[in-house]
Amino acid sequence: MPGWVGPARRLVLKIKDRAQRASVRLRSAMRADDPNVSLERVQRRLELLLTAVYGRPIPIAPIETNLWNRERVRQLAKRDPRAREPAPGVDGATIYLPPELGARSGDADAIARYRLFALEQAERIVRGTAVLAPLNDPLERDLYMVREGAAIDARIAGAHPGIVEALSDERRAVLARRPPLERLNEAERDVERLVREALSAESSAEPSPSSEPSGSLAWARDTAK
Repeated sequence: MPGWVGPARRLVLKIKDRAQRASVRLRSAMRADDPNVSLERVQRRLELLLTAVYGRPIPIAPIETNLWNRERVRQLAKRDPRAREPAPGVDGATIYLPPELGARSGDADAIARYRLFALEQAERIVRGTAVLAPLNDPLERDLYMVREGAAIDARIAGAHPGIVEALSDERRAVLARRPPLERLNEAERDVERLVREALSAESSAEPSPSSEPSGSLAWARDTAK
């Protein structure tokens, strides 16, 4: 057994090393054509912003992008640089952002997007969005996240007028990447229309649909019925 484990582990490490090198080469090739801004460059500034806004430190970390699967490869094949970016997220206490953002429109726009992403995820942490998410019911969960997303965007637009332009631009970009309605079943189309309605709303003029997650949950359950 020991004689087999040694070579097997070396093979696994060799495959992992090759995958990591391929990842580095691929990202280097992408950078050659697409200017970008790294999270490392703005991370400290973003964390200071969140501390000032929410009165407590909220750590930010880069999303791990060394993991390769079919979805990751499919994203990298897309022409739209934004479609290749991993989605921001939270784990309850830490915000995870893409390790870099495309800067074809200039560094200022990419930094504004980082600021927007940080504020959106911080709002989810402060509101406790994940606490009430109905994870056992996919339909209620999706509706809940649509409602929470709209509420969070409304909150940000009202509290941070300087970020409204970036928010509107991000919504337009996301809306352009939504799946065709004809590929969806009836229930999926109903939810998709609600998503598009939220994304199409004017960022600077919309009232918050839910003041807290419990309101979003009640709406999601009623709508699901």
